[in-house]
Formats: sequence, C-alpha cells, structure tokens
Amino acid sequence: MFEKDIVTKKLFQNNDRFADVFNRLLFHREVIDPGQLQEMNNDEIAVLFDRLFAKEKYRDILKAACVKHDSQSIYLYLGIENQSDTDFTMPVRTMLYDAINYQDQIQSLAERNRKEKKLTPSRFLSGMTENDRLIPVITLVICWNPDGYKGPKRIYDMMDPEVIREFGRFIPDYRCNLISVVELSDTDIRSMNDDLSVLMEIVKYSKKEEKMRELSQDERIKDISYEVAESIKFLTDIPVDLTKKGKKGNVDMSEGFRLWAEAERKEGKLEGMAEGRIEGIDESKEKFIQYLIENGKTKEEAVSEIDKLFS
Repeated sequence: MFEKDIVTKKLFQNNDRFADVFNRLLFHREVIDPGQLQEMNNDEIAVLFDRLFAKEKYRDILKAACVKHDSQSIYLYLGIENQSDTDFTMPVRTMLYDAINYQDQIQSLAERNRKEKKLTPSRFLSGMTENDRLIPVITLVICWNPDGYKGPKRIYDMMDPEVIREFGRFIPDYRCNLISVVELSDTDIRSMNDDLSVLMEIVKYSKKEEKMRELSQDERIKDISYEVAESIKFLTDIPVDLTKKGKKGNVDMSEGFRLWAEAERKEGKLEGMAEGRIEGIDESKEKFIQYLIENGKTKEEAVSEIDKLFS
C-alpha cells in the first residue's frame, strides 16, 4: 500500500495533471491554469493552543493557485490526498489537514501584524484584524481502489444517524471532496489528458477481463509516461516493465498486457479444470446413491453412506 501511495503522489507533482484533475473532475470547467500553480511545503505541523499537536500531519501534495475571476485575482490552496484503499477516518483527516493550514495562516498573519504594529491591545492576543482574510483550502481525495470507496465521505457518516436526526442542526458537518476512480463515468475519464485518462480507465476496468482486453489493443499504451506506467504497475496486476521504451522514449506497456492476458488464460484453464473435477465427483455420488437404492437402501441411508465415503 505504501508504494501505491508514493507513485500516485509523484503523479500529481506534475502541474498539468494536477490542474486537469481539479478542472475536469471537481470544478467541471477551466478554473486552474497549470502555469500559475506553485508547489508548497506539505509538511503541516499542528500547533494548537500554543502546544505541539499529537503528531505531524502530512498531506500528499499542496499547491497555491492564482485564479482570475471578474478581473480580480483569487488565491486558493489546493491539496490532493491519494488513497489506494478505503480510510474510515478520511473526513476527520482532511478536516485536520485543512484546519492545520488555516491555523498556520493565522499564525503568519499574526506575526506580520505584530511586526508591523497593526494591532490594538484588544487584538494583540489573537493577532488578527477585521481586515485580515484567510486563503481558502480545497482538498481533493482520490481513491484508486478498483473495488471502490466504501467509507464515510462526511463527518455525519461517522456518527449515529439517530443522533444526527435529533441534534444535527447543532453539529457542524465536514464533507470530503472525494472521487472514486471506479465510479467515474467514461465521459469524465475521457475528458482528462491522455495519460491520466489511460490510467483511470485501466484502474476502473482492472477487474473486467473483456474490457481489459480491449484496452490492451489501445495504441496509447505503447508510449505512456513513466509516472503513469509506474502507477499502473503498482495499482493493478499488470506486470509493467518500466525499462521497455516506446517510440517517443516513454514506456511501452504492450508486453505487460500480453503477460497479463497469458496469466489470465492459465488461471481460467485451472479454474475450469477444478470445476470439472467437482462436477465429476458430484456425478459419481449420484450414481452410487442410485446403486445403493437399487440394492435395498432407503434414499436417506444411501445419502448418509455416500457422505461418509466422501468426507
């Protein structure tokens, strides 16, 4: 699991892919310009109430974006958290990541305000003025598990439904921006850039043999970027050889698909042989039962004797 999280993290260090997944799958329009993205320190240390929080919290990737809106510049912090499996704490995790970032912003503003002597005595403790504003933090969780995401997507999902019905109006909720790759429509996947589209298609259909055979004939797999090929290797059962070069110097995965198809055929033959043996045993049982009945046994006695024989 650790390797899967590492390779998907590397995947979105690329600004084009990072912007693509936000624009296509979250905003559903062109909002983020990859050229305006700036990598940020993603080692977030929580300091709450003037003491170190229990643990350092690390999110996968955090970038700053400048977005043009009505001739104004809007600044956003955008984070991606990759998941290769279901995390039943995800709403609390993402809430912590975002809260830590907001706390860090407050501390930075307070330090600046104290240094520039902008604070009145009543505001010195908080360090904030009425004109200070926080930069919004948007975290996107991407689940790559081919079995889908089966965990909570909001804080309310982690609580007793009866409690929410009775007291929900008093309890703040927190909802994850969560995308499960296997639940994406083919239209959404094909709207992505080529290599990200290939990766998501392969993950989505990795347990559907017929569809995978179709994808094995796709010309795009013959020249795919190293980061995407590496992700496919760790997220699926395809034995990708990362040293096989395509025409443009990227990775040619066609041999990996051929080996996968061969392994699937062998597995299918073995399953067929096992099923045949089971069917043969069942047929023999029926013949023995019939023989015993013809020789004076009741059906119950015959079945009992056969069960003892085959147990």
